[in-house]
Amino acid sequence: MSRKSAILAAATDLFAEKGFNETCTAEIAARAGVAQGTLFYHFKSKEGMLLEVFADVMGAYLHGQEQALQGAGDGRAALEEMLRFHFRFLQDNSRHLLVLIRDFPCHLLREDGPRRSQVREQLLAMIALLRTCLERGAHDGSLRVKDAHTTALLLRGLLSGLTRQQLLSPLDVPDLGEEAVAFCLEALRPDGLPAPLAP
Repeated sequence: MSRKSAILAAATDLFAEKGFNETCTAEIAARAGVAQGTLFYHFKSKEGMLLEVFADVMGAYLHGQEQALQGAGDGRAALEEMLRFHFRFLQDNSRHLLVLIRDFPCHLLREDGPRRSQVREQLLAMIALLRTCLERGAHDGSLRVKDAHTTALLLRGLLSGLTRQQLLSPLDVPDLGEEAVAFCLEALRPDGLPAPLAP
């Protein structure tokens, strides 16, 4: 493992254990077995380490979603595999995701924040992959989709909410991956009937 990788691994572990704000760079350097100068040689700041974790996690997630989309036949099969991948990824990367969801600095998302565009591009890429999958399903008749973009936003919200619930809820929340997959596929089943409108 390279020094940079060791620093990132140590930072992620400490952020997960103590929280981003409560972790100091001296602790990260000690856990990684490097001098603080080495830490700042690879990263300008503690925030820079968190942004690197974000980039790595998002890169791996998007790559997995792209593979799921390309490897499946029709839109329904692609959606099923993309949803299943999400929950596998959550299980395999729970510490990283906990850090990002719980500790990602809000100021990075401000309109005038220098990193807002980087974060926004990654989030838009997730929506675009879902939209592509839904458009495929609508075209091949395997999914019932009225508006692919809106449906992609709804699916992303469901996945984000379940991820937050599983990682942060004070309740004992079970793994709901299979139930979520079944729910989404049933909701978009082409022969499904729309729910009746409220009076």
